[in-house]
Amino acid sequence: MKTAQERGYQELKLDTLAHLETAIALYKSFGFESSRANGNHPYPGLVCLERRCRTSKRKAARLMQRRFSQFKTILLVCQH
Repeated sequence: MKTAQERGYQELKLDTLAHLETAIALYKSFGFESSRANGNHPYPGLVCLERRCRTSKRKAARLMQRRFSQFKTILLVCQH
């Protein structure tokens, strides 16, 4: 979770199965809450969880801008 925050992620999502009660309790102890299905075709019995990261919007914007400029550089290199 710390790495996600450092990289500017705004949320974390995960899936597990309903019978894995100990795992669900562990995830909830880390602040994950129930959420809607993450994909278009949820697996039967799938439990979806998510957690917001504590990254400031300003920091997230700077990190996204940096990532975009790196991606743009890679595209330019690949086009030559």
